Amino acid sequence: MASSASSLSTSVKHVLLTGLPGTGKTTLIQKACEELEKQGYVLHGFITEEVRHFGRRKGFDVVSVDGQQRAPLARVDGSGHDAEAGPLNRPDPYRLGQYVVQLETFEQTALPLLHAGNTGVTVIDEIGKMESISRAFQQAVRSRMDDPRSVVLGTIPEKRGKPVHLIEQIRERKDVRIFTVTKKNRDSLLNEIINTIKKAAAEHMP
Repeated sequence: MASSASSLSTSVKHVLLTGLPGTGKTTLIQKACEELEKQGYVLHGFITEEVRHFGRRKGFDVVSVDGQQRAPLARVDGSGHDAEAGPLNRPDPYRLGQYVVQLETFEQTALPLLHAGNTGVTVIDEIGKMESISRAFQQAVRSRMDDPRSVVLGTIPEKRGKPVHLIEQIRERKDVRIFTVTKKNRDSLLNEIINTIKKAAAEHMP
């Protein structure tokens, strides 16, 4: 079932998906992007993809919506080196659990994608704990969501554990509709997500 953080008096401007890891949020975002592009909508932003090696997850990459750009976000390897990303070159790498967050490469790739245009749908998968280590990312997300011409389609983690200030702020916004994705409902949510984005775009995008 979809839940909404918007009130009846405030129109929905942004659509976010939440749910447990592995429920298919990123896949759902990708399907929505494909359908919106077919219908002529302009999209920019990024998707977060798992990186696996011999079936084991070794980290995450950020990938532009058009698939043309890719950069490491985090790696399990705590030695500070990754065969694809090269040396971290940081005396004090940012860590989150077992992951080393590669802040510099993330910011260099993700931030320009978020600011790629003042119109169109901004895709942010995801607004999570790793990404929120970057203050520049936090500012970029707030900027996109506060811009009257911008519509955001993204994901946030389910509410559990230590809260992240940015995520809780977004969760409380009155212009956000939040869909809770489960393995049972993920296929049936696609059309509703697309229609909600289209309505938001019609009301807010020039």
